[in-house]
Amino acid sequence: MKSLKSFIITFVVLPSLLGLGLTITVDLVPFIMDLIAGNGPKVAFKNVGITFLLGFAMYFIYIAYKAVTYRMSKKAK
Repeated sequence: MKSLKSFIITFVVLPSLLGLGLTITVDLVPFIMDLIAGNGPKVAFKNVGITFLLGFAMYFIYIAYKAVTYRMSKKAK
């Protein structure tokens, strides 16, 4: 059970939080400007969603790479 909890935290929760941080950092001002300018909430939310997914994927790949390299270095010893 502890292994499943660690897996979920490492590969789901952590990339989600980091993806959210990237989204807030990169897309907060453009999101507000899209809503103010009247481009429609659909476009604004689509841009935020795409940025979140890209951030999630980027951090997921990084964390998976680090986990694999850590596991391989541990086996080599």
